[in-house]
Amino acid sequence: MTLSCKELIPLICAALDTGARVRFTATGSSMFPFLRNGETVEIERVEDGELRPGDVALAERADGSYVLHRIADIRQDRVFMVSDAGNEDGWLPLTSIIARACAVRRNDRWIRLDTAGARRLGLGWTKLHFVGPPLLGVAVRVRARLRGKRAKRARYHGSPN
Repeated sequence: MTLSCKELIPLICAALDTGARVRFTATGSSMFPFLRNGETVEIERVEDGELRPGDVALAERADGSYVLHRIADIRQDRVFMVSDAGNEDGWLPLTSIIARACAVRRNDRWIRLDTAGARRLGLGWTKLHFVGPPLLGVAVRVRARLRGKRAKRARYHGSPN
C-alpha cells in the first residue's frame, strides 16, 4: 500500500507516541549514498536533548512538506538540516523534528545510523559533498573493475582444460 506523506505522518506520529519504533520505505535520492531509494528506514522518537549533529531526522518544513535529512548543526531551539546531496533545508525550529532515523535495511541486514561513527561519517560527507559524488563514482568504477578481474581470474583458474 502506498500512502502520501500527509496520510502517513499522522499514523507515524501516533505509533511513535506509544514508544514504538516505526519502519517505512524511503523514497528519493537526496540522502544517497547513506540512504537509498526504496530502502526501509527505522525511526524513533527522541527528546530534544538527544539529537546530535550528524543525526538523520524526519522533519516538517515550513511549507508543510516532510524530509528525512541530516542535522548539520544545532543552536538553542533550531536545527540546520541538509541532504547528503548538498541541498540545504536551512534552519528549522527544533519542534519540527518528528523522529530520528536509527537504522536502515540494506542487503538483508540492518545498518545503525544513530552511532557516533555513523554521525561523524555523515557529517564528513555533507562537508565534502562537492567532491563526494565524483569520488563515489570513481570508487564504484574501481570496485566494479576489481570484481570483474576477480570473476575473470576465477573463470580462468576454474575452467577445465
